[in-house]
Amino acid sequence: MGEQEPFEKIRHRDENGKEYWKARELATALGYSDYRNFKAVMEKAKALCLQNGHQPEDHFVDFTEMAELGSGSKRPIADCRFSRLFMLLSENQCIKLPCPANL
Repeated sequence: MGEQEPFEKIRHRDENGKEYWKARELATALGYSDYRNFKAVMEKAKALCLQNGHQPEDHFVDFTEMAELGSGSKRPIADCRFSRLFMLLSENQCIKLPCPANL
């Protein structure tokens, strides 16, 4: 398996073909056992985004989706979609994440 395959495997595309990643999926792929810890990383990335002249709302979009529970029922969970800018920030070591190329 190629070095970027796990990272690319969780990439999504919207109806316009624009790529995005879901925070909960990436947190799991990076080994975060508690999503709350990953949320702190996302907040740092949003601040860095703004510091670098980008509007965070263009790259980070909060949303809610239904998650299936073990019982078969569903409940709403909060998540975030983000653009490749989040990945570029991590590659440039602005935030403490493994480089996506090493996933």
